[in-house]
Amino acid sequence: MLLNTVEITGPAFMSDPAESFRLPFFVANYYYTVPKIGSNREGVPRILNLRDLTGDGIAAEFVLFMYGACGIVPTGVFGYSQQADRAVWYAIEVSDGKQKAAVQFWVDQVFARKPVRPGYWDFKWDPGHGADVTIRDQVSFDAARQLFVIKQTTTPYSETVHPK
Repeated sequence: MLLNTVEITGPAFMSDPAESFRLPFFVANYYYTVPKIGSNREGVPRILNLRDLTGDGIAAEFVLFMYGACGIVPTGVFGYSQQADRAVWYAIEVSDGKQKAAVQFWVDQVFARKPVRPGYWDFKWDPGHGADVTIRDQVSFDAARQLFVIKQTTTPYSETVHPK
């Protein structure tokens, strides 16, 4: 019996997001978990690699990745919400403290990183390709609203390399 489904579309930057998301068949053991790696260092990924990403103590979420350029990967979290009693694609609220928070479903890098603890990430990364900032993402799961919240701050490289 089918209870509910979740339609997966690519990120908004894709030319046709509705047609753009593809599940990988054979990949390196980098973003997805690959249980059996072949001689070419690739294998069939475990797409439904269930983990506790919300911090509720239940391993009912998994991450999908959009392979991007130069190591930057859009990530999205899917799973079962006990509160909603259904399969969900978790929303992500991103705030930089300057503009109104934006709610989206794909976010760069976050869920490709290991959390500090279930439901919480805190890390810095450099977007590269001419960007002149370092990004710090502090991420937590808001159980009441059933979404991830990202507080994102940027620091110009000049202040990272030569702090005041």
